[in-house]
Amino acid sequence: MAQKEITNQLLSAKKLIGNSWSDSAVKAAVAVFSYPEERISEGIQILADAETLTNKYNVEQAEQYEATHELNTKRTACHQCYMGYLKIARTVFSSPLATNSLQLNGTRKQALGEWLKQVKAFYENLLANADLMAEGIQYGLTQERMERGLNQTLEVEQLYLAQIKEIGEAQDAREKRDAKLDELQEWTSRYQAVAEVALADSPQLLEKLGILVRSDN
Repeated sequence: MAQKEITNQLLSAKKLIGNSWSDSAVKAAVAVFSYPEERISEGIQILADAETLTNKYNVEQAEQYEATHELNTKRTACHQCYMGYLKIARTVFSSPLATNSLQLNGTRKQALGEWLKQVKAFYENLLANADLMAEGIQYGLTQERMERGLNQTLEVEQLYLAQIKEIGEAQDAREKRDAKLDELQEWTSRYQAVAEVALADSPQLLEKLGILVRSDN
């Protein structure tokens, strides 16, 4: 459901339920049709819950977007450094051991999880091999740079895990919001049908509740 639709639904429900609660004439009319104050108060609570859950989802969604933006920014910077080092390594190292352990051949993975494995393997396996490091250092692949690159990669990995968490929380918040909005829609639809009958002779009160009154002309 689009945000505009949700906003309109909440505003309509607030007008319908809130004005029903505050107007004694409306309450008296609908009470005859089994909608006493206690039952209207149920609608007030459902509306309040829907507003709360909608606000919670908006917060979770914003946090998800922020986490995704930070992840993408860090990944781009990390990848640029990695690709520079990879270019040098492909020129310097030719042994099967280096080619396989550093995963020098082939295209780079696009999926983030696979990309992380590929980049981590490059840094970790290079740092773990003294002979390769001794050769690589002559071409700028220093231990300091490799450790910094690995730390950047590990930071991206943590941001990836944080993003997954935020996505899950946002999805959970959305499901709860949608369920409550459905409950609100069901309650308001039934109540409006009753109000239209109870207030059939009071078009001004119906309009006060946001219910359009059809003209006979």
